[in-house]
Amino acid sequence: MATPPRDLPPYELFFHYTKGAGPSTSNNTFPSQRLLNHEEFLAWRRDQKSDSHGEEKTFLLELHKRNFAQWDLELRSGYNICLYGFGSKRQVTRNFAARLWRSRGSSPKIVMVNGYDPDLNVNDVLGQIATILFPANLKLPTQPVALVSAILEALGTQLSHGKASFPYITLIINSFDARPLRSPKVQNLFGMLAAHPRFSLVATCDTPMFPLLWDQRLREQFRFVFHDATTFASFEAETDVVDMVNGALGRMGKRLGGKDGVIFVLRSLPGNARSLFRLLVAEQLAASIDLEDTIAGAEEDEDDIMDGDKRGKAAGEDEGVDFRLLYQKAAEELICTNEHQYRTLLKEFFDHQIIESKRDATGSERLIVPFRKEELEALLEELVGEFAT
Repeated sequence: MATPPRDLPPYELFFHYTKGAGPSTSNNTFPSQRLLNHEEFLAWRRDQKSDSHGEEKTFLLELHKRNFAQWDLELRSGYNICLYGFGSKRQVTRNFAARLWRSRGSSPKIVMVNGYDPDLNVNDVLGQIATILFPANLKLPTQPVALVSAILEALGTQLSHGKASFPYITLIINSFDARPLRSPKVQNLFGMLAAHPRFSLVATCDTPMFPLLWDQRLREQFRFVFHDATTFASFEAETDVVDMVNGALGRMGKRLGGKDGVIFVLRSLPGNARSLFRLLVAEQLAASIDLEDTIAGAEEDEDDIMDGDKRGKAAGEDEGVDFRLLYQKAAEELICTNEHQYRTLLKEFFDHQIIESKRDATGSERLIVPFRKEELEALLEELVGEFAT
């Protein structure tokens, strides 16, 4: 920037120094590093040294323990508790549940739920609560709203009869703002329960915008007393970052725990299922090698330059193995004798989320083991070595 004239007034100097400059292009580039898979991430975590702030985090947990008597008093006074703050609060809720168990006597009824579990179903939570109130042989409604009504009716009947021995239920939900519980319908169901005087709710929230989940009516039902329960503990169980990244890359099988997780699942399956999976991995590897050779040959052939459409087709060729082709190969190796048996074996893989399926441009179904080429090679070597007959 050029030096301004010495006699410019202050306002002109301001505009001189703040005027926009032309756009500049940076020569910096992002490092071309590949993403860690789940197995590599776990190995990296195991190699890390102990937490350098372990003492401070332990001190925070001790500070929260000093508030347990206050929290218990608030629950007994008809309020519910919402814990917020950075860090996983699972250890805090476990310690608080242990404190409630010791202090209330006569086997207090405490139900703890992990809201971050992607497979969590509100019916499962309500079913656990119902087992406290109703005999096991009683047929209960299957619809969540009807089941909540039955629970509230049972609580109200016992309260009106003045039965002090009736269970006082405390529901503790970790990650109350997690995706499985975030819908207004689910929040309304828990609001109906939390409004009952014989029911207590202790919830933890991890996202900074969690108050937006509730309107004025729900706030009145929950009757929350908010406490800062910052722990700075790692969100190891609560976050699904690995699922999101692998989902974007088409590699959801990584959440199983990588190669070791797949091997663990295969050990529980029959021999023909292991043979079919080995065949699928081998065929997918062969297909990927053929595709790489095709692209490399086209790039090296200067006399036959591919146009944009043709190159895009080669580079974006559908991965995986054709459903029918794999069936033919399996039949030739006597792994399965009919299509029904073939589909039954594949269902085991889908149930354990170690393979995926998608349609290619022609509508044909393709089966995919969601691992990179290097991981497939290591997995095939492990399969041949461990399950060789």
